[in-house]
Amino acid sequence: MDCLQSCRTRSPDNSPIEHIWDVMGRRLKPSRNVDYLALQLETIWQEIPQHTIRNLYQSMTRRVTACIQANYITVEVSLRNLLWKIIKTAKSI
Repeated sequence: MDCLQSCRTRSPDNSPIEHIWDVMGRRLKPSRNVDYLALQLETIWQEIPQHTIRNLYQSMTRRVTACIQANYITVEVSLRNLLWKIIKTAKSI
């Protein structure tokens, strides 16, 4: 779970809602009228095609797998560097 948390906080691409906000933000027309903005957001939300939601949902397995693999590589490199430092220190003693 730590890997998923750190990946999520590091990459908005791993959050489906970020993609939805992007879709909505691209369609939103600027306005100073809060009621008009709320109406626009509700309309845009209702008009998001189901296939967009479905594609985001279905892509999550691939995204989480990539996150786990990326985190594993980071941990592996960190451990290798730590081991190298330990060996280097041991040789100098």
